[in-house]
Amino acid sequence: MRIGIDSPDTSHVRLFTQAFEDSDRIRVSAILSENSIRDRDVIQEFAEKHLLTLHDDRWHFADSVEAVLLLRADWSAHIDRAHYYLVNSKRIYIDKPVAGSFADIVRLRELLEQHPRQIFGGSALPHHHGFSEFLERFRFSVQQESAEVEIFGAMDSYFMASHSYELASAMLGNVRDAVVDWRDDVTIHSAIGQHEVTIALRQSPANANDPWSIRARIGGQLLLCSFPLSGIYDGLLHALHEHLLNGVFWDPGISTELALAAERSGHSGQPVSILDLDLRDVIGSEAFVADYRARNGSRPL
Repeated sequence: MRIGIDSPDTSHVRLFTQAFEDSDRIRVSAILSENSIRDRDVIQEFAEKHLLTLHDDRWHFADSVEAVLLLRADWSAHIDRAHYYLVNSKRIYIDKPVAGSFADIVRLRELLEQHPRQIFGGSALPHHHGFSEFLERFRFSVQQESAEVEIFGAMDSYFMASHSYELASAMLGNVRDAVVDWRDDVTIHSAIGQHEVTIALRQSPANANDPWSIRARIGGQLLLCSFPLSGIYDGLLHALHEHLLNGVFWDPGISTELALAAERSGHSGQPVSILDLDLRDVIGSEAFVADYRARNGSRPL
C-alpha cells in the first residue's frame, strides 16, 4: 500500500516514514509540499533521502497513493483536507490536534458517518499499552467510588495540550456532559454512572522523568500511569498499521469539546458546559503556526 504525507510539518513525518520503511505491506511513497510550514528545500532533501516522490499539488499527489497521513501543524485545515481525500476514496490519519473548532468537530462527525472505516486520528498516548491497562482499572474502580484525577503534561499550547485532553476524554468515555473551568489549571467535572469525576490538567514539572503522567485517587486507591518517551509511539503505530490495511471504526471522543470549553472558560472566567458550545467556539491556530514556522521552517525534518 502506497501512503502519502500531506503537509510535512512535524517530526512525525520522519517517525511514520521510518516506521514503515521495513514493512512488506505498507510504505510511505509520496510527500506533498503544498502549504507546508517547512521550506521546500528541506522537504526535497527528506524526499530524496527516503526515495519519496515530491508533489506540489494535491491532485497529482492524491492520484499516486491509496491513503494519506495529515501531519499539518495547522489544525484549522485538517477537516477541509480530510474531506478532499475521503471523497476520493482514501483512508486517512489526522494527526493531533484533530480539530480546533465546534464547526469542524461537527463536520468530522458527519464525515465519520459518511465514510465509515476511512478515518483515524489523534495522539499516540491513548494507544499506549500502559494507559490501556490503567484505563481498564480506572473504569472498574470508578463504578464504586468517585474519582479525583491529575493529568500532567505540556499545557503551553493547544498543539501540545491536546494530548492531555485526549487522555481525559478516554477516561470519561461516553459521558453526556462535562463542565470545564480554566483558572490556574484546567479542571473538568463530570460523572460516570452515579459517581463524580474531577480531572485536573496540569503543566508537568520541568524536572519530571516522564513528559506525561496520570495520578488518580478513587476511594482508598491510588492509580498511577506514566508515558516514558521510549516506545511511546508503539501502540499508535500498531493501530495505524491496522487502519491503513483494513480500516477501523474510530471515535474522536470529546477531547475537542473539552478544549473548546476550556478556551471559552479562560476568556470568560466562568465554568463552561460542553453542551453550551456553539459555532462561535474556535481555538485559533494562526499565532501558533506563525511561531512554529519561524522556529522550524528551515530545520531538517
